[in-house]
Amino acid sequence: MKLSEYLEKERLPMSKFSEVTGIKQDTLNKYKYGLRIPNRRNMDIIFKATEGEITADDFYATADALSITLAGRKK
Repeated sequence: MKLSEYLEKERLPMSKFSEVTGIKQDTLNKYKYGLRIPNRRNMDIIFKATEGEITADDFYATADALSITLAGRKK
């Protein structure tokens, strides 16, 4: 599950999730928009805070998604 999906499902503002996890809101926004991938420490915090609903895999593109993205690029 993506971070944005989790926050929406739980009706949880980013500011509250930041407070719960101790991760800065600007850092969480970078994770949310795919501008950055959590380091091991923050991934562990996010995993525990979401009771396993968000995993490390959720921050990486799957092979299928990547192939679709690459196939759609102009040459």
